[in-house]
Amino acid sequence: MISSDFKQDDQLLVIKVKGDILSTNAEERADQIGSIFAEFPDFKKVKLDLNTAKMVDSVGLNMLLGVIKTVVDRGAEIVLHISSPSIHRVFLMSRFDKLANIHFREKRSRK
Repeated sequence: MISSDFKQDDQLLVIKVKGDILSTNAEERADQIGSIFAEFPDFKKVKLDLNTAKMVDSVGLNMLLGVIKTVVDRGAEIVLHISSPSIHRVFLMSRFDKLANIHFREKRSRK
């Protein structure tokens, strides 16, 4: 599930992706994000909230790469918000930090 919010004041488009991005749902998520981009074409910055994701597979990485390229091609900035250490490692190994800002903040586990 994906939700969005457009903050008109600073033209910030916030997109929250619930759950993992895997080969089983990547195409659907890409279509949903594309629809959001069409609905709010005046964005200057995108915050892609992936904090609930614990896993992104190769198809998910490819889908995210497409989202990043779409945003950059429109002359906008994108920030990926993640909380999973494993996703953070994958993003760094895939050099996503060279394409987009990555905001990593590990969630504290409840004991």
